Amino acid sequence: MVQWFLIGLACLAPLPALSDAVIANWDIEHLGWNNGKDLAAVAEVASRFDLLAVQEVMSEEIPYALEAALEARTGAEWDTLQSHAVGRGSYKEFYAFLYRPDTITWVDGAVVFARKPFSARSGCGSARTRRA
Repeated sequence: MVQWFLIGLACLAPLPALSDAVIANWDIEHLGWNNGKDLAAVAEVASRFDLLAVQEVMSEEIPYALEAALEARTGAEWDTLQSHAVGRGSYKEFYAFLYRPDTITWVDGAVVFARKPFSARSGCGSARTRRA
C-alpha cells in the first residue's frame, strides 16, 4: 500500500509546474454567426484564462477576431490554433485554442476527429504558432 502511495506521489510531482496556467473549455454557441455575440464581452471573460479551448466556432476568421479582442482587452500577446472545418452535411464548425504564448507553448500534434475531441500538446516556452 505504501509503495503505491509513493508511486502516486511521484506521478503528481510534475503537476505544480502547471499550476500557474489557468485553463478553460468554452462551448460558445455558434460563435461567428450573426447572432449578437459581443466579442468584447467574450474577451472580457476569456481574458481570465491562459488557455481557452473553444467549440462551435462557425467561421474561420472569428478566432482571430477574438484573439485581437483579447489582445486589446489584456494588452498581452495571444495566439490561436484552429482546426479545419468539421461536421456532417451543411453544418460545419471549427475548434480553436486561444492562448497566451508567454505562459503556454504549442509543442506539436493537433488532431481533430469527425466530432470531438480537438487536442494539442503544450509546454513552457515562447514558440509562436498561428494555425494547425
